[in-house]
Amino acid sequence: MATKDNDAEQKCLREIAKSATNPYCSFRDDRERRLALISRDVRIVLLRAFWLIAVGVVAFSGQSSPAASLLRR
Repeated sequence: MATKDNDAEQKCLREIAKSATNPYCSFRDDRERRLALISRDVRIVLLRAFWLIAVGVVAFSGQSSPAASLLRR
């Protein structure tokens, strides 16, 4: 009886460890996982593009920002 409980506990622990290392294993099928990965990648690209544009505008505009004026004091 103890070995049966121990085997079930070990299986549960393996599943928890597996899901912790790869959160994309919890989806029902490959289509859902693919859509989640694509949306994650699109978010990353859009955020990086936003920050590059924002830094570029500040750098090439020649105007000082409020943060820059705080640093010059």
